[in-house]
Amino acid sequence: MGHLQQDLSGVIGKTLEVGCGSGHISSLLAERGYETFLLDYSFRAVLCASSSFLSYKGRSRKQYVVGNALSLPFEENTFDAVLSAGCWSILRMPILSSPKWLEC
Repeated sequence: MGHLQQDLSGVIGKTLEVGCGSGHISSLLAERGYETFLLDYSFRAVLCASSSFLSYKGRSRKQYVVGNALSLPFEENTFDAVLSAGCWSILRMPILSSPKWLEC
C-alpha cells in the first residue's frame, strides 16, 4: 500500500478500481478519504467487494458497478485516478492506449 500512497500523493477525489475483485485496495483507499468506485465484470466479484467493505471505516465512500472494462460506463474525466491490481494483465495492450482509458 505504501507505493500506492506515494503514487497517489496529491490526488484527492475519486478513484476507480478496474477489476476490483475483493475490493481490498479500494477499501484501504476509502479508509484514507478517497471516494472509491469499484468496477468488475462479475456480479459475484462486486458482491465480494461489498462484503469486504463491511470491516473497513470507509464504507460510506464507495460505489459498486458491474460493468465491462473495455466499455467503461462513466463520463469522460470522472476520476482522479484509475487503478487495477490484476485486470491489466488480461487485457490486450492496445486497450491501454485507448482514448477512453486516458479520459478517465
